[in-house]
Amino acid sequence: MLEKNIFAELFEESGMNGYDKGEKTFGDPDETKNNSKEKKRMPSTYQDMLDLHGIKTVDAPEIVEKYINKSRGMGYKFVLITFGIGRNSPEGKSKLRPIVIRKLIELENQHRLKKFKTADPKDCGMGSVYVYLR
Repeated sequence: MLEKNIFAELFEESGMNGYDKGEKTFGDPDETKNNSKEKKRMPSTYQDMLDLHGIKTVDAPEIVEKYINKSRGMGYKFVLITFGIGRNSPEGKSKLRPIVIRKLIELENQHRLKKFKTADPKDCGMGSVYVYLR
């Protein structure tokens, strides 16, 4: 079992209840790839999770960047970021998804993460992303 980490403190201080430190397993997200070297390097269990439900859109990019930096510092290679699909939004679409994706593209271009992709349905699908860190 992993120790309680500093990300929980961020949410406890802000009064948010959305932090889950549990591990989840899922099938290999790169099963269809033929590149066996890359396949071997990608973990099959996410090591940590950031839940952005209830976070203001203006705060999300900074929270995501801090989370990625701290995750890398802790040696994590694979994390899940969840933001929801927008069921409670007036338009019925996630307001956080495009903001989080934009920030992850920026971090990927800065070589601070390997890649990211939409999570499997059991991990909230379109409401979450898997992030593979460098």
